[in-house]
Amino acid sequence: GRHGDAADLLRDAISTGPTNALVVEAEYLYLEALSHSIPNRLSREVAAELHSMVDRLIELAPLHPGAPAALLLNAKVFEAEENSLAARKQYRDILKDYPDAANTDEVLLAAGQLELELERPIEAGDYFDRLLAEYPASPHTDLARLHMGDALQLAGNYDGARVTFVRLAQAYPNTPVRDKAFERLGRLAFETGDYESAIRELESRLTLATSIEGNDRVYLLLAKTYAAAGDPVKAQDLLRELLDFFPESEVTPLAHAELAKVQSLMGLDRDATRTATQAVERYPNHATVLKTAGELLA
Repeated sequence: GRHGDAADLLRDAISTGPTNALVVEAEYLYLEALSHSIPNRLSREVAAELHSMVDRLIELAPLHPGAPAALLLNAKVFEAEENSLAARKQYRDILKDYPDAANTDEVLLAAGQLELELERPIEAGDYFDRLLAEYPASPHTDLARLHMGDALQLAGNYDGARVTFVRLAQAYPNTPVRDKAFERLGRLAFETGDYESAIRELESRLTLATSIEGNDRVYLLLAKTYAAAGDPVKAQDLLRELLDFFPESEVTPLAHAELAKVQSLMGLDRDATRTATQAVERYPNHATVLKTAGELLA
């Protein structure tokens, strides 16, 4: 499971030998290791190097068992480059050209997730349906079921999404799946304006959570819900708790921005402006932080 270390060892080995069957084997293994440890952001040079390696290996040995995994990595690199069209095409090509690949379930999940990000719920649902029907023993089925609910919600079928999430919460007690189902139920209720239900579901999520993973997102959404429900004081308290417990996470900049909005709702304009401008100093390139500060300063 130490994929980063494996990639480092293989990179050194590949760089010292001429291209032969063993080096091709090592390069495929190297790409497999990278597929488990690829960062969200890649430099243009590293991305180009990976694309080039994949293209060269597929040309040299297109029937190698590692080819589908290498192409999956290629698609993930396209996603990291925010080249969604190229990633979509790569996923489709893998499914078409390698119908019996060992990682087809993983490809279906990744393709469906990308379609969700592109707000194409019907296409996403087709991928998740196929994964659940053809690979019932896959370790990705739980996530596929959750994403089926996401696709239903995105398509405007709120009742279907709610039923899906409720069933998952009931079917997987004391598991991360239940935690995610509660979070989705809360988000669905929030987005449909049912703040009372949203508060109930999100507080259940925090109370019954099997781990603290994702709690920062839940705290932020719960604070937004209390603010929308007319209780900015409770929202402010939750945001301060969030910033105490998670001083640096992906959600932290959003929490600072939301705190400034809540303080403005409470009539604390000076505090709101100070919170917003301090957030800009800490996160000078964060779009939401900049937008919030601009609105409050205006």
